Amino acid sequence: MATVINTNMASIYAQNNLSVAQGKLATSVQRLSSGLRINSAKDDSAGLAISMGMQSQIYGIDQANRNLSDVIGMAQVTETALATIQDMLLRMKSLGTQAGNEALSSSQVAQITTEATAIVAQIALTRSEAVYNGISLVGTTAGSTYGVQSGVSTSTTIDFITANAAITSTASTFSSIDTDLLSISSERAKMGALISRATYSAQNLQAQSANLTSARSAIVDTDFASETAALTKGQIMQQASTAMLAQANQMPNVILSLLK
Repeated sequence: MATVINTNMASIYAQNNLSVAQGKLATSVQRLSSGLRINSAKDDSAGLAISMGMQSQIYGIDQANRNLSDVIGMAQVTETALATIQDMLLRMKSLGTQAGNEALSSSQVAQITTEATAIVAQIALTRSEAVYNGISLVGTTAGSTYGVQSGVSTSTTIDFITANAAITSTASTFSSIDTDLLSISSERAKMGALISRATYSAQNLQAQSANLTSARSAIVDTDFASETAALTKGQIMQQASTAMLAQANQMPNVILSLLK
């Protein structure tokens, strides 16, 4: 190998190796300080793309889960109102049976009518107070339908249908109470089924979110054990490269000794 002054190849090699060692060391420091294996696209472009797709899915799933929480909340408010109305109808049935006793005085019958009138008014009030986020949940006509996205796909929906709690019984007419009770029971059953379905869907979404989060973590998060080892290696390589660069820079002095 020729001995030259103008070009110190050993120094160039040492500088290159030092630059590489410093780059790897900087990467290890960044990963350990941020907790992320992928801090930019250059770290792992494919992994970044995959992780972003997973993150998008996770966001969609979590929002769908919140949507289901709204459905469950609406159904629970509705079911509570229907249960209250059902209890009041049962009281009216008792009053109707009591009013059929001809041994009662006119004042006693009047008292029964007064209570029944109050119950009918309270049923109407209970219907009007069953509201969720401005939506009237219990009405006197066929229910309105509110579609709620319950999955990542826009085609995955669950419908909430407001309850029909129309009551035909009055303070003076008790003959239709049984029909009213059956109607309310049917509406309560619908709400119960909806709560059950939405709860199962929410549990499934929670499991999906957890699995995707775990998979994404394996791609983007730092493995501290392996990265700490890489940091130690990088520090040693930096020190070694620095020492060798110093040695390489001294090599031209050998030529000077030949000129003396």
